[in-house]
Formats: sequence, C-alpha cells, structure tokens
Amino acid sequence: MISVGGILRSWTLRDYAAVAAALVAQARIEWAVRRRPLPELAASLGVPLSTDAGDAATEPFADRLTADERRALRAVRRVLRHWPWEDTCLRRALGTGYALRHRRPALRVGVTKSDGVVKAHAWLEIDGRTLDPEAPVTYLSLVDPRREGAA
Repeated sequence: MISVGGILRSWTLRDYAAVAAALVAQARIEWAVRRRPLPELAASLGVPLSTDAGDAATEPFADRLTADERRALRAVRRVLRHWPWEDTCLRRALGTGYALRHRRPALRVGVTKSDGVVKAHAWLEIDGRTLDPEAPVTYLSLVDPRREGAA
C-alpha cells in the first residue's frame, strides 16, 4: 500500500510550486474552454492551433525535456487526475502546452472513425516532434481548407 503522506514528504518545494502553477493554469483553462473559441483560447495560452496541411509529427519529443519541464508535466497530470471536471485530452494538451509555452508548442486536433464512431483527439507538437507518438498515426489531423487554398 502506498502512503500518501510518504509521497507528499518526498516532494520538493519545486514539486509543490509546479502543482500550484498547474492548478492555477488549469482553472483558467477550465473557465476559458467553456467560453472562448478554441483557436482564440489556444493562442492566448501560447499554444496556437495548428491547422496546416503539413504532415503531423510522428517522432517523439519527450526525450528532449529538461528536468523542470518533466516536473511541470507531472504536475499537470497530478492536477488533472484529481480535477472535478472531466480530464480530456484537450484539457491535458492545453495545460501541458501552457507549461511548455516557452518551447512554442502547437496544438493539433485530429479525428478517426472506429466501428462507425467518430472520435477526436488533441495533442501537442514541438519542433516537428510530438508529445503523443500514437496520435498522428491514429488520428487524421484537422486542416483549415482556407489555408490550403491560399498555398
């Protein structure tokens, strides 16, 4: 059995700070995801929605993260694990993207059809690499037809 007290005692001050920052960011995201259009929300968080026709990244990015960035991503997962509302891939991608905004991530949204059911998924790409290696293989990334026509 895992002792919660033992886990909390093993946290560093940086862990607590990362969780506090993730909690504040996730509250902001939760409020905004219900009130603002996705492209506007994503841009305001420093995670612009990518709708270009380029190939979605398939190479993983996680191995390039620093220790502080890994801590921030763990904090986002910890907050969402106990989040009172639904933990969705969109909320996770926006929270993670906000934590990594200095890396200039792009938000991708894709769809797939499985057993007659259309499913959507959101993930991040940074420097042509993905934080979710399965997503670009499984989901077809949404493209803005106006951008394709302009090319």
